[in-house]
Amino acid sequence: MQRCRWIALQGSSRGLSPPLLLSVFLITTSGIPALAADVSAACGSSVARVVSIQGSIEVLRAHQKDWSKITRLDTPLCEGDKLRTGASSRAALFIQPETLVRVDQSTNITISQTAEETLVEFSQEDIVATSSAAHTCGGGYFITRFPRKFRVNTPHLNAAVEGTEFLVAMRCESTDLSVFEGKVLATSAGTNTFPSQSVVSGQTLTVGGADPPALKLQVKPADAVQWTLYYPPITPAGTVTVEECLAVAQDNRVSCLIARAEQRLRAGRVEEAQANIGDALAIAPNSSDAKALSSIISLVRNDKAEALRLAKEAVDATANSAPAWLALSYAQQSDFKLEAALTSAQRATGLMSSSALALARVAELQLSLGWTREAEKTAQKAVAANPSESRAHMILGFVHLAQINVKEAREDFGQAIENDSTDPLSRLGMGLAIIREGKLVEGREQIEIAVALEPTNSLLRSYVGKAYYEENTKERDNLASIQFELAKQFDLNDPTPWFYNAIAKQSLNNPVEAHREFEVSIDKNDNRAVYRSRLLLDSDRAARDISLAQTYRQLGFDQIALREATSAVNEDPVNSSSHRFLAEAYEKLPRSEIARDSEYLQAQLRQPISQVPLSALRAQANPLSSFLPTSGAFDVGGPSRLAFNEFTPLFDRNGAGLYFDGLTGGKGTDLHQVAATMVYDNMAMSVAQGHFEMNGFEPNRDFLQNSTSVFIQGAPSTGLNLQAQYTESHTDRGDFFFAFDPIFVVPIRLQETSRVMRIGARYELNSQSELLLSIIDQSFNADLFL
Repeated sequence: MQRCRWIALQGSSRGLSPPLLLSVFLITTSGIPALAADVSAACGSSVARVVSIQGSIEVLRAHQKDWSKITRLDTPLCEGDKLRTGASSRAALFIQPETLVRVDQSTNITISQTAEETLVEFSQEDIVATSSAAHTCGGGYFITRFPRKFRVNTPHLNAAVEGTEFLVAMRCESTDLSVFEGKVLATSAGTNTFPSQSVVSGQTLTVGGADPPALKLQVKPADAVQWTLYYPPITPAGTVTVEECLAVAQDNRVSCLIARAEQRLRAGRVEEAQANIGDALAIAPNSSDAKALSSIISLVRNDKAEALRLAKEAVDATANSAPAWLALSYAQQSDFKLEAALTSAQRATGLMSSSALALARVAELQLSLGWTREAEKTAQKAVAANPSESRAHMILGFVHLAQINVKEAREDFGQAIENDSTDPLSRLGMGLAIIREGKLVEGREQIEIAVALEPTNSLLRSYVGKAYYEENTKERDNLASIQFELAKQFDLNDPTPWFYNAIAKQSLNNPVEAHREFEVSIDKNDNRAVYRSRLLLDSDRAARDISLAQTYRQLGFDQIALREATSAVNEDPVNSSSHRFLAEAYEKLPRSEIARDSEYLQAQLRQPISQVPLSALRAQANPLSSFLPTSGAFDVGGPSRLAFNEFTPLFDRNGAGLYFDGLTGGKGTDLHQVAATMVYDNMAMSVAQGHFEMNGFEPNRDFLQNSTSVFIQGAPSTGLNLQAQYTESHTDRGDFFFAFDPIFVVPIRLQETSRVMRIGARYELNSQSELLLSIIDQSFNADLFL
């Protein structure tokens, strides 16, 4: 079923703090969802589609008698169809509208819909015979965002839901219902009779068996969804059975057991994988591969010290083990040692020069360090070594996104998803690419799929929250806040959710709360070192300093704002946003025009391709600049440089925009600014016009200024940014000429006209060096009338 969306005109007041500010308007465009499936062959209209496949997934169509395997992503499910997962298998479903279900192994479900309600029904039919664990009879993790009714029925209990996240885990004799966000009403089912029970966030209800229904608190919510987690691979994917391991000689049995363990980890079967690792260690207590895989498990469980210890033991045990070096690279990355992690990954490629997995790991770390060109070359080598390695395509996709090559990025992410539909970062990348094309809703759906693939990932929660925030409605703002809070719970050390939540509160004119969140995000900022180099971490810190300074300015603490803006520039001198904010801080200081104009110029030369326009009035020297609003539609903030796991710049998106802000006041004060912008991939253009008028507090103290600015920017290649700008301003103001005799006062009129043509360029030599070029032709004419 295809869905169309039209957005004609959207009003917004995000980021605008002056109480007399009028409005901001943004015109966006969207299209048909990029990954919509052709369902005409299956049914008139589907109720769901399969967006992730792992292992054996089968469907029994309502009009058929035999089960058939699902091998193609976006396969539709129709009314009355049954879905079945085999042992060590998982699936993810997207149910219209706005519901995602992660389906565990050995699960049998049926999905049906009416105009008022969606129903997901679990069944034990055909489950026990296919289950690899006798106590398991299926399960699902549900994320539902829409207000219509949603129910889940199991043999032991039924659950009625309205917009929440929860887990259903079926043992053949009982069912667990765990709620992670929102509220679920549990009612009796089958032979289990009990009073209706509300289950809220942080609680688990167990129904079935000999004991009465029991409600308990979740001590560690992430433990309940271990089967949904993603474990980074350290060996190429393969298929090994227990029988094969038992058939080989004992000398080779260790390698077989480790391969079997990693295969189970890929399917989320942690306990079974650990059992295989234990069997391997029983045969070879000093097995390097066993310790390497145990290190990965500890890392995903956030036990970084144990992960590092096991990885070092793995390398010490066998120095020529590529999996051990890859495991050490992940552990060193978690210990904030990016360069050491890159060296370890390169050691792995030295041992397996043709390994696409090792090459992709090197490219990932190069991108984390901001080495985009090097990352591109390495990722291309990885793809050439093995086109079926999904992480190679995924890293190459992020490289192309950094280069604003959206078409190729989407192809890369599409191939990565096709090769491995369980990796959440590939879905995140696809979502960011679609958003970059101007399709926010469709891109957000892809990020939601990423969250369903790994619900406890703080980074994914932060970015889906940001996507909700970008949709700019009250309901989405509430959802954004919920996602940021969940992200804080899943990773206590990540500053990202605090940062984005602060931006949201700042835009809603809550500067006090925003200030507190910004301060926390800065305190936690060094924890981002797990993803970023020291240099890029400074850039991340600079972005937080800028936003904190904006809250100081909103609260009227201009001197503190100046101090924080200066700190941001010192942290990262090449950050466009920090220079722009420092320029705004200088506007409050007398006799600071030269410093202010210098900072504005540096901000322009360094700014990324963006829809945020330049204020026409701020582009000119203005003796009354302190009257100009210094926050609003023309503000820009946040990280401007892309690194792996820092994707803020990619939320700029293609399309046209119309921005307007203004204020009015006594003494004939009238200010308005309007700008039209257009962004398409690596090109941007804006046309801005500003008007400022004030009668003054006494005769002949009036001021009138009209300014127009045209700005064109392009990024023809990686690291190269070209700009051209034309600005024209006309000023008419009154003043007084004072002779030596204070009684002798002569009123005068000043009329000034200035025209500026500028050509600029910025070339990034590497992550630490850049070249700036600016050629300016300026004409100025002033007439004095007595």
